[in-house]
Amino acid sequence: MKAGLRSIAVKARDLARDARNVMGLKSSFLASKRRGDIHKRLAGLEPLLEAAHGATLLDLGCFDGLIAYEFFRSGARLVHGIDNDARHLETAGRIFGQADIPSRFAHADLRKAQAVARALGDDGLARYDIVLFLGVFQHIFRSMSGARRKELVADVVGRTGSLLAVRIPDDVWGDFERLLPHGELQLIRTVPQAGHVGELRIYRRA
Repeated sequence: MKAGLRSIAVKARDLARDARNVMGLKSSFLASKRRGDIHKRLAGLEPLLEAAHGATLLDLGCFDGLIAYEFFRSGARLVHGIDNDARHLETAGRIFGQADIPSRFAHADLRKAQAVARALGDDGLARYDIVLFLGVFQHIFRSMSGARRKELVADVVGRTGSLLAVRIPDDVWGDFERLLPHGELQLIRTVPQAGHVGELRIYRRA
């Protein structure tokens, strides 16, 4: 009797584990579809990849770390990533577990004050050579106060040592650009929106 109950308990545990795994895969698949094909996500980032050798990178909204990994392959010497999904961060951590450079992927809700500083702690740099802010702003800005939006964009710009890449849908660009600190960045490249992958703009520190 006890052996039978034990067998049922083991089967129930295994079924629950399998169900969690399936749901996790489904969630990751749907998130990937929303983010767009990796090649489309990389489109237009060539100038940054060319500048990546020996550079430090901050990826705000790093998702699964695949874009950051392309910067590692292009010679980046340090990679830090921020995301609000623990499953994506786990994937990024596993990918970079095979990369022979300092890296850290941390959980943060960018809608909250000092989110980046709190997430990275003493590991965070005051400035990074390259900052990525791809496909994030449109998901969070409507739930933020005007003051917090301004603080977030100022922090993104302030952490940019050389190059900043921002990707958001066409209809959100006006909201973002109104928040940019005047005179700190120069727009050097624009790549039009393609399907669900928003318009990309690359800025250089003035």
